[in-house]
Amino acid sequence: MQTVALYLRISEDRNGEGVAVDRQRSESIALIERLGLGTVTEYVDNDISATSGKVRPGFEALLQARPDVIVAWAQDRLLRLTRDLERVIELGVPVYTVVSGTLDLSTPAGRAVARTVAAWSQFEGEQKAERQRAKNRQQLASGTPLVGGKRRFGYEFDHQTPRESEAAWVRLAYERAEQGKSLYSIAAHLNEQGVTGAYGHKWDGAKVHKLLTNPRNIGVLTHRGEVQGSSGITPLVSVEQFDSVQAILNDPARAPRRGPVVRVGLLNNIARCECGAAVKTSASRANGRTSFLYRCNVAGAGHAYVLRSVADAAVIEELFDGLKEQRFKLGDSNEQSDLRRITAELAGLEEDRAAATDALLERGVDKARVRARLDEIETLAQDLAQQRDVLLAANVGTRALTALADLLSVVPAQFEGWRDWPYEDLAGDVQPLGEKVAAMFEELELDERRAIVRSLFDVTIYPARSAERVSVVAR
Repeated sequence: MQTVALYLRISEDRNGEGVAVDRQRSESIALIERLGLGTVTEYVDNDISATSGKVRPGFEALLQARPDVIVAWAQDRLLRLTRDLERVIELGVPVYTVVSGTLDLSTPAGRAVARTVAAWSQFEGEQKAERQRAKNRQQLASGTPLVGGKRRFGYEFDHQTPRESEAAWVRLAYERAEQGKSLYSIAAHLNEQGVTGAYGHKWDGAKVHKLLTNPRNIGVLTHRGEVQGSSGITPLVSVEQFDSVQAILNDPARAPRRGPVVRVGLLNNIARCECGAAVKTSASRANGRTSFLYRCNVAGAGHAYVLRSVADAAVIEELFDGLKEQRFKLGDSNEQSDLRRITAELAGLEEDRAAATDALLERGVDKARVRARLDEIETLAQDLAQQRDVLLAANVGTRALTALADLLSVVPAQFEGWRDWPYEDLAGDVQPLGEKVAAMFEELELDERRAIVRSLFDVTIYPARSAERVSVVAR
């Protein structure tokens, strides 16, 4: 008996065009029974767009299964990008849909029709994205910051109104910088006073430098490094004080000292020597080359040391394998459930915002009513964004781990060697999934990476005489 792949997907459900998965299933099953097609296997991608460029696990699994027949509710549920259509054509199987009829991909005429429909579906998605970009450009040109994204230290979620409990510390940082204090001493002072960043992180020199060089603090709106028109941002410091600090920070006399700079490593004071003491980073220079090591804090022979790159690689390898095999509990389940709900609601509000913005361009529309709806959406979005940020700040590392786990989940369980799985980004560029996961992990703040390792593993470094130099054990 022939195998039938039933594909179900929903990314949005507006105007009845993107029907819910359950409705797609019932109507598609009825079609399968009416045609007497055979044994059915379901492949579901819920809340994943077919035009975003994101990998669709259900769609990828369907292609790997190579069924005899494919059934979907409509062609645009199965695919909206022409490159996805070509992959389905390569299977050489018939495609039946509830509302679009049969796609005859076995003939030149049938393939031409399918390609035309896919091309227009892709055009529609690209037009929608361009409208949103145009709206963003217009908003920036008017001097209004884009809503959404990360809250900046010193400002509320509207990116314009000062948060006075933080703004006072911003001003103090500028004052201490004008007094000639180093970035690291300013960071140390903020940490000693219990002041954390907008998302709960501790301060270091790099973060203080980023804070002090941000033109937003003098009311200047920038986007991708370019000034964007006049601004409604309330400044935290004067232009004179800002310029004075920039001159100090750019003074060549502040250049760092020569020689190897030893920075905190991933496992500093987290990994332990065999003797039980913590390890720290040290630098060793020989033959004109500098090597960074983890070395036991206890001096003397017989204590552990190992190349920092070797130990870090062992821990990261264990982390990625554990995520792929779902060996870790990623944070509090209730918090994660709330976070997923809020994220979904924010996505829905963004879709509503886009629809309302488009409606303003139409004739005969009650514009006052639409603008009132936009104001309502804005209020709801700000409230949800604040709830989301509180949850994220309360659980350092959970967001990063969840993102990595979601990325790894696109690989079917039966596929071996997940690092070689082809990952395709929004631009259509393909790279091995292992490289993408490693890059995402490296993009995290060091504090976030260290918090992840500290919460998941016990790491032991052994002396050179030992056969095993690094032991990584899940908690």
